[in-house]
Amino acid sequence: MSSLTPSADYSLFRDTLFPAGLVCLLGGAFGIHTYLLRYGETVAGSYLAAVVGVSIVVAARSLLYSRVALRWPAWLLLMFGCLPFVWFVVVVIDRGSQQGIFSYLYKFAPYLTVLYWASLVKTKGLGSVTFAVKLYATIIGLRQIAVFMLPDTLGGVPLPNAVYDGTFIFAYVGSLPRVFGPGAMIMALAVLLYLGDWSLRRLTVPGRAGMAVAVMGLATTFTRGTLLVLAATATISVFLPLRFRRGVPRTLKTAVAFVCLAAIVCICGLAASGYLREALPDAGERVTIDTTTLDWRYDQVDRAFMRTEQWWQSWVFGVGPNTFVRNSSTENLTVNELHFSYISVLWTFGAAGLALLLASLLGVATYGWNVARRTSAGLEWYLGAWMFMLVGVYTPTFAEADSALGLTLCVGAVVGLMASDHGRTRLRVPVQHLARNGSRLRLTAGAAR
Repeated sequence: MSSLTPSADYSLFRDTLFPAGLVCLLGGAFGIHTYLLRYGETVAGSYLAAVVGVSIVVAARSLLYSRVALRWPAWLLLMFGCLPFVWFVVVVIDRGSQQGIFSYLYKFAPYLTVLYWASLVKTKGLGSVTFAVKLYATIIGLRQIAVFMLPDTLGGVPLPNAVYDGTFIFAYVGSLPRVFGPGAMIMALAVLLYLGDWSLRRLTVPGRAGMAVAVMGLATTFTRGTLLVLAATATISVFLPLRFRRGVPRTLKTAVAFVCLAAIVCICGLAASGYLREALPDAGERVTIDTTTLDWRYDQVDRAFMRTEQWWQSWVFGVGPNTFVRNSSTENLTVNELHFSYISVLWTFGAAGLALLLASLLGVATYGWNVARRTSAGLEWYLGAWMFMLVGVYTPTFAEADSALGLTLCVGAVVGLMASDHGRTRLRVPVQHLARNGSRLRLTAGAAR
């Protein structure tokens, strides 16, 4: 029999279990869609429709029952997330092709929950959201490591193109499998959160294990750009708060930051010089810094914009998520998104959609800095938002469900802190007051200002 009261049980579900479950559901933590494909695309599609329905319910409840006044970046991101639904209504009215629209409804569903996350952080703090991200990163990291360690058993089954939560082997780097799956960017966000705990001397033994799982899970992707952006962001996370965050001694933080920076410079230098390619000839372009993997992305952009008709309407409102282009000149796969995320938003939703996204991100980047330097844990969420913005330059970040979820969590956390008392209170070392008591001095700590 549980020792918790019914109200305590409900609070545990509302503040901890439900947010964690929602993150796992939207991010595809357990690969349910991939499993249901065994029973047909109709069954798997019904599951995705249920996920979209849950997002709509969460968004509607946040709009109806939330009494929290939130800043405009969250509202703009919510409007950006509604764009595929607007296109769906337009296509239904015009009786056009609906192919590809449903995939965007699923991939943009996490954006609808931004008000929920902001309200949760505003009223309950960052604990629930942080726990949800770390739990999700641990599950995904274990999946990545399992497929990497047992490729013949877990990663050798060919998967269809429209798998949103499957973990599989994309290619081989020499003799090592390169594992793709959902949640890579959220694992990177979890690493930043663990570094924040270490910086504040709050990193426990389970936290160290979780961080190791997230790092190893990321390493199995062999993704150069994301890992470099994470390394740079992590260096800033360690080095930047030296002046306004207590915890690990400054000398140790400075040493760790410079070691990370030196490692980045050395690896990039070795890759640029061709030494790593000579040392690891079977690794291919994964150990070099060149534009080989960018050329086909430029060609993809050229093909997409060359086939655009009614150019002024396309530039303003986009061609819509039901327009497809060949992924590369050497394969027959067609996609309705481009690999450069900002350009993909411009192509699909036009200047109007890109303006909504950029305005939301600009608001977070501008006003979020005050939150980052005034709160004990706001810095990692602010840097996490920047990490998603940078990676979106060369990957389809904003049109992938897991990456959209990570960006939504960062925006929600920053906006929630902006609206909370924690975000308006500067955290600094308490002012020390000297009070004379008889013949001796007594040291007392004043309130934080």
